[in-house]
Amino acid sequence: MKVFVATFYKNNYGSALQAYALQSVLKELNTISMVIEEPKNNCSRAKQILRDIYYLIKPEKYYGFIKKTKRLLEQRFELGKIGKINNFVKKNIAIINYDEYIKQIADEKVIALAGSDQIWSIINSPISSFYTFDYIKNKNVKKISYAASIGVSNLSENQIKYYSETLKQFKVISLREKCAYEILNGFFQKSEVRCDVDPTLLLDKSIWRNLCSEPQLSEPYIFVYMLRPDDSLIEMARILAKKNHCKIVYIGQFNRKYRNVKTIKNAGIEDFLSYIYNAEYIITNSFHGTVFSILFNKKFVSVRIKTTSSRVENLLKSLNIQY
Repeated sequence: MKVFVATFYKNNYGSALQAYALQSVLKELNTISMVIEEPKNNCSRAKQILRDIYYLIKPEKYYGFIKKTKRLLEQRFELGKIGKINNFVKKNIAIINYDEYIKQIADEKVIALAGSDQIWSIINSPISSFYTFDYIKNKNVKKISYAASIGVSNLSENQIKYYSETLKQFKVISLREKCAYEILNGFFQKSEVRCDVDPTLLLDKSIWRNLCSEPQLSEPYIFVYMLRPDDSLIEMARILAKKNHCKIVYIGQFNRKYRNVKTIKNAGIEDFLSYIYNAEYIITNSFHGTVFSILFNKKFVSVRIKTTSSRVENLLKSLNIQY
């Protein structure tokens, strides 16, 4: 059976690692699994500039103009890290061109799988049809999801109605967070709704260990990994470092510089895993930072992000880890 997966897989450690894990598990199930490359936006340089401007001024719930500008600049100029992540993807994940994928699903009996990560989040905009398969007309294509995340803990009545209409063609709706399952279960008469763990948790620790590069530092260190900047995590690391005579290493979406902190700007997937595996302590506000701290049996602190903490809370509670 062919399985075509629509998911996040580029530019980000967690996205690439969850896509790698999901495809690894699908291979173990003797399927032919391919991640779908999103259709390319073939536009002129002028149109791309206009899109960037619109992105910057468009209202967004959790990122203001300054943060979005910094994020855009990082994507444009800090290409070392992104290049290494995407090289990992090219080497380790089977990708299919969008046009070729469309040809293959036209009249074949296949599975279209909406993968993990926050592909179904409507925090800032409606879900892309790329992740809901609205465009698939072949009735022999079975639409399912695996551990898809909606990204938030609560939904309004209108949002629940939106999901119940948008996802009603799915045979199986697998969600990553228990709270999402509890909110949406019962609104789909013809679909199986379930809650499943992130695919990174389906692979044995040894598989992840084998992907790690050699230790990057010879001295003890505390590893800080942040998706959203939060100076309190660095201050927490300073207290812990002083007490335990450790260095501090920081990787984040925004390459901030902190006094007496080693900021890593160009770590690839293998280095990222190595920094976690070899750290004395982990301090993170990232879901996948928490996941790999658990997988590698590290001492860690997972700091709550108020608006989107449900995914970490659900994970820790399911493992009987205090939060």
